[in-house]
Amino acid sequence: MSPTSPFLVLPALAMALLTTKLFIKLSGKKPPLVQYVAIDGLRGYLAFFVFLHHASFWYFYLHTNVWAEPPSHMYVHFGGMSVSLFFMITGFLFFQKLINNNKKPVDWVRLFVSRVLRLYPVYLIAILFGFLIVLSLSQWKINDRPIPFLHEIFQWSAFTVVGKPPINHTTYMDFITAGVTWTLIYEWLFYLSLPIIGLVFFRARVNVIILLLSIFLVFLVYKYNLLKPINFYSFGAGLLAAFLVKWKRFITIIHKKIYSAIAILCLAAAVYFFETPYEIFPLTLIAIAFIIIAGGNNLFGLLSNKVSRTMGQISYPLYLLHPILLFVTFRFVLGFDETVHQPVYIYWLIVSVCAFALVLICFAIHYFIELPCMKATEKVTAAIRKRIGK
Repeated sequence: MSPTSPFLVLPALAMALLTTKLFIKLSGKKPPLVQYVAIDGLRGYLAFFVFLHHASFWYFYLHTNVWAEPPSHMYVHFGGMSVSLFFMITGFLFFQKLINNNKKPVDWVRLFVSRVLRLYPVYLIAILFGFLIVLSLSQWKINDRPIPFLHEIFQWSAFTVVGKPPINHTTYMDFITAGVTWTLIYEWLFYLSLPIIGLVFFRARVNVIILLLSIFLVFLVYKYNLLKPINFYSFGAGLLAAFLVKWKRFITIIHKKIYSAIAILCLAAAVYFFETPYEIFPLTLIAIAFIIIAGGNNLFGLLSNKVSRTMGQISYPLYLLHPILLFVTFRFVLGFDETVHQPVYIYWLIVSVCAFALVLICFAIHYFIELPCMKATEKVTAAIRKRIGK
């Protein structure tokens, strides 16, 4: 069987969905009520497709010793298309806040507190695991002077916005994280730009201190990172969707099944005809599909069912932690030499077992760490306001 066969991913996807369904049954947990149900259901699939993308990366790396895109449109798009859709979701949700600013002014302190509490705890867990693995592979020896070593840790701890240097004179962190942190740089650049965008284009009220901090931090991100303009197209697609969902006629018709078919055909065409999603034409097709979903179309019920929406709740831990699990599995549990000799179907069965473990781990992190931190947003915001006297 070809290592790029589309059928290889089915057992892993089925395992993830069945594990989620089992979790729902045993825990009694239900997905929360949200305004955009289809987007809620989309997130989990996007994060899991990135997992499949990197599982394919690992297969070819183990066989060629070259870390490069898999020779398959589908496996490449599992990563790039998913990331582009994540950017569209971010743009859609936060541009809506600016559009609605005249009715409900943006609470900038709360917005940034919510972002930190949403993103940092899980990120910190992922980075701590990465540091421990690096130290383990370094025989628990620090091969650098204390100050440079602490500086390296700081850079990684700051979402790699100010760089991601080798840790302890090793390049292990790049493999351990599979480079997924690059998307967080764009996410944070977008969040930090919101006060500027809000003030200039949406007449939002912005505190002078917040505005100056926003300008300084945006400058800092640009200074330390080589950013690709094509990725901002996705945030722009989110802006277009945010305007369209305000149009009642659009919301009325977009739920029809014909639009479910159009969305799926757009995604399929992007995969079939283009090697990468990071071009205008495939991104336009992806944007059309996203706009349909943002309008409330659930793709024949796929995105609105309980299992999809529940898996969507763990999309962020899925996204950040899957590279670590893959690295630990292939390096420590099985070993590179043992894994490389497995037939392709056995390799993907191993990935299916990883999917089972990953989903359970992510549910535990979501309910015991991520969710409590998110629920602390109001309390932390109030404490900050009290501290600054506002």
